[in-house]
Amino acid sequence: MERARASAEAAAAHVRSPAGDSAEADPGARREASEACRLARADGQAVQLATPCGAGPAGASRLLALGAARGELRGADWRSYIGSLLDRSQRVSPAALQQAATRAIERGFFDDAEKLLKRGLAEAPDNIFLRTTEARLFHERGRFEEALRCFDTIFAELADAREAEAVWLTRLESALERFRETGNPNVLPVHRPHPLRGTPPKDDRTLHYRLYLLAAEAKLYWYGAETCNYSSDLRALANALLAVEDVPFLRNLAARILADDRVRDWEKARQHVQAALQNATGQQRLRSLDLLASIWEKQAKVADESQANLCRQNAINALMESLKIDPENTFTLAALTRLQQALSGK
Repeated sequence: MERARASAEAAAAHVRSPAGDSAEADPGARREASEACRLARADGQAVQLATPCGAGPAGASRLLALGAARGELRGADWRSYIGSLLDRSQRVSPAALQQAATRAIERGFFDDAEKLLKRGLAEAPDNIFLRTTEARLFHERGRFEEALRCFDTIFAELADAREAEAVWLTRLESALERFRETGNPNVLPVHRPHPLRGTPPKDDRTLHYRLYLLAAEAKLYWYGAETCNYSSDLRALANALLAVEDVPFLRNLAARILADDRVRDWEKARQHVQAALQNATGQQRLRSLDLLASIWEKQAKVADESQANLCRQNAINALMESLKIDPENTFTLAALTRLQQALSGK
């Protein structure tokens, strides 16, 4: 059971990287992992929500665990739940720790995630579920080399054949970000996906696994790791993605590509995000709203003063909508503070 759940989550543990020109300007550069997890579960690999055994203070029950996993706990309830998981006098399942750590990473609570993983790995050091989430935490913190070392350990010591394929793809995300950071092609694997060129054939993969492959190939061209016609024509790359699969995940990736400083097609980028928002709920909606704000913010940086302030206000409006979903999300709050300061001239 543990290995089956691990395989599902490993397939989606941390993919979050298509970027604008900086992580500050583009929160999507750090926030695709949660979307990847959602896609993997939608592909029939649902991960059973786990509950701490005898967890925590009075009233900490399965409902609390389920609420935390769905992202419904806020403020004191969240802190109480995390405290219950870290209480060494209580028995807590590794799966419960991993679920909470994943949610903490989504919300930008990296210290909470680190503590949860530290406890889990102290008790279950060979748990691939926890190890993959640890690699994702390194990735989210921009420590890509450490993320790669974690993935290499998983390959060498933990993953079976089925899991290795999924972990390879998530490892590629960290390798792409490390390449983007250093320009060193040696960090990239020799074998790389090319579904836009028809490899592997469409019928060989499930839809959601193919979305990972499409996103990874797009980043190879976008980041300059490989050269082809798409490398010099990013508009064509965005169009090619959606010609293969027109889904919100790829709509948001296309929007980030079009918001790149080499393109600056702000209007088309926003159209893609608005299309993704049509049926988005929960965390998917939050991420899309934050992306919309980041596109307005990038436009503000190159606009004249009066137009820039209008762009910033539009970005703030999108973030305020995002905070209705999760008022404590640190990614959203940091972007809001930055924009409010820029708008006030501070």
